[in-house]
Amino acid sequence: MKFLKKLLDLGEKLMRFIAALCLCILVAAVSAGVFSRRVLNALISWTEELSTILFIYLSFACMAVATVRKKHIVVDFLTNRLSLRQNARLYLGANGLILVFLAIVVVGALQLQTEASFTSSVMLKIPKRVYYIPVLVSSLYMLLFYIYDTIEEIGNLTYKNQEGNQ
Repeated sequence: MKFLKKLLDLGEKLMRFIAALCLCILVAAVSAGVFSRRVLNALISWTEELSTILFIYLSFACMAVATVRKKHIVVDFLTNRLSLRQNARLYLGANGLILVFLAIVVVGALQLQTEASFTSSVMLKIPKRVYYIPVLVSSLYMLLFYIYDTIEEIGNLTYKNQEGNQ
């Protein structure tokens, strides 16, 4: 478990770096596009395509970081009314559903990698499968996180049950 925790921590740092890098390049690309259109009256056609790719990478990297930091949206009106044991069961059930969903996304992203390998973007001539890499990587990363989180929660629940029996 310690190895998985270190791997998740390293992954979070990498995702944060990727997000920061994408944001910087995205700002530069959009600024260059606006400058060329407004000031130079010339169109730099590749800036929009690059911005699209960077936005996809930025979105999925930030989604992965938010997941690991547990900063995503949580609706807790129901959990406030449940006991600790019921909350733990609900949490594990939700994690189970998330694990199934992420597994489906990973399988779909793998299929997209093969299907999109035959086409490329218009201006930059980047293979379309590059667009789908962040879907695969961030989904795998989040899948690992939820596996870790579920194991931790089961361990905590088991520990609490043992404490309650003593």
